[in-house]
Amino acid sequence: MTRSETLGVVASGSLGPAILALYLLRVLTADLAFAIIGFSFSVALVPGIVENHRKRIGWSKRSCIMTGNNLFAFTVIFLTLGLVLTAVSEFVSGAMWTVLLVQAFVYAKPRQVVKATMITDDCGYCSIEPEARP
Repeated sequence: MTRSETLGVVASGSLGPAILALYLLRVLTADLAFAIIGFSFSVALVPGIVENHRKRIGWSKRSCIMTGNNLFAFTVIFLTLGLVLTAVSEFVSGAMWTVLLVQAFVYAKPRQVVKATMITDDCGYCSIEPEARP
């Protein structure tokens, strides 16, 4: 790992504890602390979206649907609690997961259909053999 990569890992890993410390010291409100951490989740998805685009691959559709829907539910819950910044950050994260879901469908590879022939032997037992490809 290069020095730059190491610094990036350390910086990204220290964000949560730093925000927690600032919240406990009453420098940040709960809404702002939640929002900053929530936005970091969105930023963390950007490399995955870029990699999916470059490699023409997608993530698990089920994971994307479940995570995106739950984040949109969080958006509404946080709005009802008056945590507007947090709601916006959850909405952005939900939107990012929706992008991943679209990629999962766009880059999905069609399943290969294998043609087979059923063969019955002299004793009446059946077996299925794949057909030879031309």
